[in-house]
Amino acid sequence: MRSTGTLLTSALAATLGLIALPTGSAQADSTIPISQLTGFHQMVVDSADGYILLSEGTGSSNLITSPLGGSAIIVTNLAGEYITTLDAGDGVEGIALDGGTLYAALAAKGAVAAIDIATISKASPTQTLYPLGTGDVPYSVAVQSGKVWVSYVPGPGGRAGNSAIGDINLAAASPASAFEPDTAAPANWYSPPDLAADPDNNGVLVAVLPQISLATAATFSTTTDPATPLAAQAPLGGTYTPLTCEFENQLAAIPGGSQFITACVSPHSQQVFSTTNLMTPVRSYVTGNAPTAVAVSTNGTVAAGITNSAYPTNSSPPSVYVYRPDDTLLNIIRFGNSQAIADGGLAWSADGSQLFAVLEYFDVNTGTFTFSLQVIDQPTLTRSILSLSGPSTADITKSVALTGNLALSTGVAPPAGTPITVTRSLAGSTATKNFTVATAANGGFTVQDTPPTLGKYTYTVSYSGSTTIAPATASHTVSVTRIPTSLRVTTGSTTFTYEATIHVTAHLGTTYTNRTVSIYAQRFGSRSRALVKTGRVNSGGNLTVSYAAPRSTTFSAVFSGDARYAPKTVTRAAYIRAKVSESLSGYYGSRRIGRISYLLFHRSDLLHAHAAVAPNKRGQCVEFEVQEFYQGAWNANVTTGCINLSSSSQASAVFGLAQADIGFPYRIRADYIRSSKDTSNLSNDSAWQYLMVET
Repeated sequence: MRSTGTLLTSALAATLGLIALPTGSAQADSTIPISQLTGFHQMVVDSADGYILLSEGTGSSNLITSPLGGSAIIVTNLAGEYITTLDAGDGVEGIALDGGTLYAALAAKGAVAAIDIATISKASPTQTLYPLGTGDVPYSVAVQSGKVWVSYVPGPGGRAGNSAIGDINLAAASPASAFEPDTAAPANWYSPPDLAADPDNNGVLVAVLPQISLATAATFSTTTDPATPLAAQAPLGGTYTPLTCEFENQLAAIPGGSQFITACVSPHSQQVFSTTNLMTPVRSYVTGNAPTAVAVSTNGTVAAGITNSAYPTNSSPPSVYVYRPDDTLLNIIRFGNSQAIADGGLAWSADGSQLFAVLEYFDVNTGTFTFSLQVIDQPTLTRSILSLSGPSTADITKSVALTGNLALSTGVAPPAGTPITVTRSLAGSTATKNFTVATAANGGFTVQDTPPTLGKYTYTVSYSGSTTIAPATASHTVSVTRIPTSLRVTTGSTTFTYEATIHVTAHLGTTYTNRTVSIYAQRFGSRSRALVKTGRVNSGGNLTVSYAAPRSTTFSAVFSGDARYAPKTVTRAAYIRAKVSESLSGYYGSRRIGRISYLLFHRSDLLHAHAAVAPNKRGQCVEFEVQEFYQGAWNANVTTGCINLSSSSQASAVFGLAQADIGFPYRIRADYIRSSKDTSNLSNDSAWQYLMVET
């Protein structure tokens, strides 16, 4: 894991996500956490033996000041499942594969190890150590022309500015005498450079200085001894120009040896240079901010990775761009914005059918990195993304309109008229309907269909793909239901007197075949309802019934539905006042004044007031209210407070008249006050009784 790259990606802290793939695509991409990996520097893939080998690295190419112990090689199978750990604590830096042998720079041992791949799963793998000079610290290794080339810091007491490139002559008489110092010269390396060799073994070696703002580079022909410079050491892309490579993260030689490609933090593209011209790129692959990785397959296909620390405010999330050798963009594989493609974290399988990416995640709470391996199947197959959306419900007999879109991962729209197969299926049925729609110029399409019956329908759209484009599917579910029914019930008023006749009318709107409505009555507080009337509505859609209600009642109009229209029930509450009657006794006569008849009392008499409430409200309250008329208005005089009704729902009160005003009109009434526990009737008052007191 390199310090520069991790600084750029450490802001991408969140939960790990999976690679975004179209639903139903042929790929089986997977993300596998590798808990054993504590850092990352380099990856090689051994397709023949089924291994992925991951060097942890010490965290920097500055081996003068960096600690040299700790790091190891983590070995997994091609599915990313952990197998073993090699050279734990030996300060493993660069690694290179040559046939059945893995070469590893062991910084803590000052040597390069040649590990027999066939033995790595054994308790003690077979390996040969090739020591460098006394105090030399190796960094990067590459195999070319029968030699293992190694960049290193010379010892003892290595200092900045004197790093070099030497080789290990595998034909030497013994491992102890195999190292040949400074055989790729002249060069003046501030620190050990990254090395890459021609996969076709044509004798080309490329060196680029990593993790520095001005990445110097040099190329060599290793067919001579010592190696001969092809391009002298110089800043790659020129000195601080728009093309200058700054902070190189990964380097790959293109098969044939005439060109190489780099991933540098700047510029925002992976540039291809000729091995004989380090100033001007031959071409570049425009990807996005912060290129972190690049890998070239045996047929020249390029995988270019970026990790954008500004995402998601910037439009380029961590992604891998896959290009054909003729520079045609084949695919863009995007990752969640919590992930970063580790510096140098891309490698191909031998046949190019798989691409492997090391992803890192920085936990800001713990300050630690975790790693996972992304296995990308068929990376050169352009991903297609199919979508389908629309309403989740539809009325029977109504047309369903869904909208979809077909897009390609490269951002290029598929040709207009691309066929999309639509399959309609009904839950619980094996019957299906298949038809085809075509895309518009922007990839959009419309699915129009009328489901024949009720039920839950799934519409599945499929794009079959091609030899270069992956297939894709998408689906959307629509529940087809009956048409909502228009139904209402009315009672005229909402409040009625005791035992009033209520005219209940149900009105039914448009239906298919059923025109029958039922009207029910349910008294407040009752758990059951009584059928009042069932019948077919008239030509105006109405069904009416009369009902005498002694108590507050809820009326329900019920339509049971038919093949097209949904059942429906509507309600209407009718509130019934209690009946309160009052009578007076103790008077001696009466007198009519105008239209009012007054009962006459002597001052010495007692006024007896009697109240009765229906329906029976025993135990509830009645109050008697007395008012006197003076100064042109009725004014409150006496209120008795609560008098409990008897078991026969009656109550009485006695009033003395000795203090009454002689000759002034009085009136009295009984007020029934409903208990909060009684919902069957509303409170009510009796009619006023008028009286006058005389001597």
